[in-house]
Amino acid sequence: MQRNKIRPAQSDADILKTGDKFMKKLLFQLAFAVALLVPALSASAQTYPSKLVTIRVPFPAGGPADAGFRQLQPGLQAQLGQTVVIDNLPGAGGSIGVMKVLGLPADGYNVVGHTATDMILAPLALATAKYEPGQLRLVAPLLSTDFVLVSSPRHSFKGVDDLLAYAQQPGNKELSIAHWGRGSTTHIAGADFQNRGNLRFLEVPYKGVAPIIPDLIGGQVDLTFLPLAGPTMGLIKSGKVIPIGVSAAKRVAGLPDVPTLNEGKVIKGFEHAIWTGVFADRKVGSVEVAKLAQAINAVTRTPEFAKFAAEQPGRTFDPMTPAQADEYFKAETKRLTDIARLIKLQPE
Repeated sequence: MQRNKIRPAQSDADILKTGDKFMKKLLFQLAFAVALLVPALSASAQTYPSKLVTIRVPFPAGGPADAGFRQLQPGLQAQLGQTVVIDNLPGAGGSIGVMKVLGLPADGYNVVGHTATDMILAPLALATAKYEPGQLRLVAPLLSTDFVLVSSPRHSFKGVDDLLAYAQQPGNKELSIAHWGRGSTTHIAGADFQNRGNLRFLEVPYKGVAPIIPDLIGGQVDLTFLPLAGPTMGLIKSGKVIPIGVSAAKRVAGLPDVPTLNEGKVIKGFEHAIWTGVFADRKVGSVEVAKLAQAINAVTRTPEFAKFAAEQPGRTFDPMTPAQADEYFKAETKRLTDIARLIKLQPE
């Protein structure tokens, strides 16, 4: 009967040699796989964009923010050599559109066209906003604009002090103020205005600026802060809404007869502005971000876009490198987060 041979026990040195051979083989296989993958990734980045690019705008079509991205669209198509579409996904303070993009492949073909303030503040105000601003990066800023406090044409307030006197007079009807969602820029501006004026309005949230306008014109709501962009100037000049004051340090050139809210007796140092930009998932590659940023900056520097910005009236940004844009967005995130803490904004 043949007996099974008993192998001598391996020494520690033999075990180490065997493990070393295994690790070398594994590392070689990994390196080979990476070597095959890198050229494919590099080729993909070099050919970007090779298909349609979608800008998800988390506001209804027709609003001031949407208008800026639609102005950008044709020039961006020409720069990229690909179709660029605008997809409006309003609701939940803009967080629906942001979460949609973060749930898609981070390849640069789906980006967010958003107001930075709203994007930063939504997770601080809404429990349903399941993202952090740090998950995104600013590709390129677009426009910056001030706000104007306006009323329904049913009212005839002669400036901010007249409004405050009416709101504080016992027996007068409670005034309502519309905003485009809890934690939005207009929500914060409205809350700040009420705190400074020592008064309280009935707050009415909407999904964006566009649906507020017909209700304001029709008198269903009394007040709102509108960005001086998109249709706002036309609404004021046609008398469909009544301007009370601009939320800036000085009067704006397009509305020289409209005072700032700081020109009254009570409210001082009241400044709220809003800026828009194109944002991408932070995991999108640097090559794709650089190409997209270069294309956007080229469009915003054209005479056509400058004319559009001046008519809002808005301000364009000096071109930023991706690194400069990233630092700017991080600084804005810190600034707005500090304001949210100051007014004790909590997710609900």
